[in-house]
Amino acid sequence: FLFANEKLSVFTLFIISILSGATYFYQYEIADKSQTVFIIFSEFVKTLAIVMLAFVTKYKYEVSRMFGWKMLHYAAYLWILGRIGEHTMQISPSIRELLNIDPNALYIPTYIFGFIGFAAIGLSNYQTLERLKVLAHCLTLTARFIFITSVIITALDTHQTNNSALIITTHLDVLILGLTFSLSFYSGFDKTIMPFTFSFSLIAIGDILFFATASKFTGIQNPIVHYFTLVFYLGMVTFAQQKETRPAEIMRVRGENIMLTCIESFALSCIIGALTWFLMNQQIPL
Repeated sequence: FLFANEKLSVFTLFIISILSGATYFYQYEIADKSQTVFIIFSEFVKTLAIVMLAFVTKYKYEVSRMFGWKMLHYAAYLWILGRIGEHTMQISPSIRELLNIDPNALYIPTYIFGFIGFAAIGLSNYQTLERLKVLAHCLTLTARFIFITSVIITALDTHQTNNSALIITTHLDVLILGLTFSLSFYSGFDKTIMPFTFSFSLIAIGDILFFATASKFTGIQNPIVHYFTLVFYLGMVTFAQQKETRPAEIMRVRGENIMLTCIESFALSCIIGALTWFLMNQQIPL
């Protein structure tokens, strides 16, 4: 898997994403609304990408001995288990009825290890007090992201907004997006963390589109949403290929100034957004 991963260029993964997206669109269009079993080629491509990610994170942990890569390795294993569970529910209607849970709920444990892993890698160059300060700034900005996401989901007000498991995983995606986004500023847009910010931006957009677009099946996604999630999965493998295992020298002053500016800007936008919501609906947005 490590050999195969090294041979996968960005262009190759781009071609795979195009072909996989096209096959999904074709399967989605020809499928009947009464269909209950879904065997989707591109879904297995996602799973293969996570298997490769598990091998890459294990290799990076063995090379660097960093706690963060170890946590990401465990997160990849949990992710694989979630993928297996989702495949099983797509293929077997009886198991789907027996479990009676949303497939998104299977991924919640993955986020815990993923958050710890990214935080440990991004904060590895700091002392204890500095880590607490940087983490506080990261969580403050992330809270703004989550608030804005909640407002968007509430404003869409579609039948999908009743999907509690999806709402939780959407907020968890935004949580890790905010963390990687913040750590990227502090590390001077280092290649170790910054690329993952792009991936989580895609999955966050895909989550929002899921609420905004309807699928003709309850078991699978709309093709537009699926393509965003597919590129996210392949992007995780692509960016894990980076040779760096530890963030480079930290741009403390510049990164902190940018970070504080972002926090204040988002705080102001949240206040304006909440005030606008209150004036339009005469209720406090919760």
